[in-house]
Amino acid sequence: MIFQTSDLNDQSEICEALKSLIEDNIDELKKEIIEDLSHIDQRATNYTGLRIDNISHAQGNEYQLDYSYDYNIYNGCADMDVNDEVTDSLLFTIDDDGELEFDYPVYEERSTADEL
Repeated sequence: MIFQTSDLNDQSEICEALKSLIEDNIDELKKEIIEDLSHIDQRATNYTGLRIDNISHAQGNEYQLDYSYDYNIYNGCADMDVNDEVTDSLLFTIDDDGELEFDYPVYEERSTADEL
């Protein structure tokens, strides 16, 4: 994603323009953030997509993206049907060429020891 700031005057305008650009290209983020929800549960699935809640300026060329998504875990054998929401954030920078570079979350793999 390439971002141009030449005609924007203040941080609030930049944040709104960034939010619009990211929402227009949300599939790129979905692949990194909600494609694999095994850190929640092996059966967790997303059914509503990714929501961009807010973009705020952190410092310099660094911004914070607040996002959320819903997930469901269904296991009929255990009489389990969980619907929940995750709210989180990540940082990203805008390099000199206007390219957005995201610092995606890294989750530890779950193991059966987590279930004990």
